[in-house]
Amino acid sequence: MKRRIIHIVAKNSDWLSKDILKVFDDEHILPALSQWKSLVRYLLLAIGVIFFVVGVIFFFAFNWDDIPKMTKLGLIQGLIIVFSLLAAFGRWGKGVQEILLTGAVLLIGVLFAVFGQIYQTGANAYDFFLGWTMFSLLWVIARNSLVLWTLFLVLCNTTLILFFNQVQTTLHLDQIIILLFALNGIVLLSRILLQKTDFVSDKGKWFNYLLTLFVFGLLVNGTIYEIFDDRMVLGFIGVLIGFPLLYFHGHQQKDVFYLGVLGFSSIILIISLILRGVKFESFEVFLLISLFVIGMVGFLVQYLLKLNRTWYGKK
Repeated sequence: MKRRIIHIVAKNSDWLSKDILKVFDDEHILPALSQWKSLVRYLLLAIGVIFFVVGVIFFFAFNWDDIPKMTKLGLIQGLIIVFSLLAAFGRWGKGVQEILLTGAVLLIGVLFAVFGQIYQTGANAYDFFLGWTMFSLLWVIARNSLVLWTLFLVLCNTTLILFFNQVQTTLHLDQIIILLFALNGIVLLSRILLQKTDFVSDKGKWFNYLLTLFVFGLLVNGTIYEIFDDRMVLGFIGVLIGFPLLYFHGHQQKDVFYLGVLGFSSIILIISLILRGVKFESFEVFLLISLFVIGMVGFLVQYLLKLNRTWYGKK
């Protein structure tokens, strides 16, 4: 029984609170103590893997002159193999496998950094992240983990940003940001469409949330640059396409998170337009704009709470 159905029944009946809590426990809707323990165990393991990779970096940095070249490369490659084999053949849960493979992907970056430092290849940061991204793709496809996909998208975006900063330097900053919005937006839209066809699992809502924040953060940032540079072309097109899609998806999924992102993004853009046309020459102007922001945020929060109650019957 889904949480939404329970809320609707509870709102329109004389269901006692203790009976509602019992249903939540029986249907495993609320996390049990064992799930909290599992979360803490995975969290500690992830922190341990991150500290281990950082320790490897500091180990080579401190003992750089005392370790032969091939030993440096061999140690890191050996660690990558060990992490990969443990993830592939160890009798671990899915979470442990994902953490181990994430550690292997991080060690690939360490390997490229050490290789570049040993042989002084002259490669810039773009070449480093490009190699790291390409050689990480195998692990990402093999495991198909949302954690690895998140790391892979971070590497892809970092590579693109460095490419436009170090190789292709003709684009303006706002154009780069809008381009990143378009590329990441395609990834988000593709995932949502694939979820509707059951080709991709509905699990991992956090990934959709995180990607939505990043995509519309890029759109708002790029549009603000264009507002103050009097070049509201790409950003305006992105707003016309992205905002209606986000509104439609939020209502279709009955998820106020998407509508909240849409609302706060709209407020930020409206304030940017006001700041572009108004000069702060008096305290009264600053006060009026501040009150406008408070009023808009308050109205948005009340609207989202009312909409959430309408959908799920929460008091």
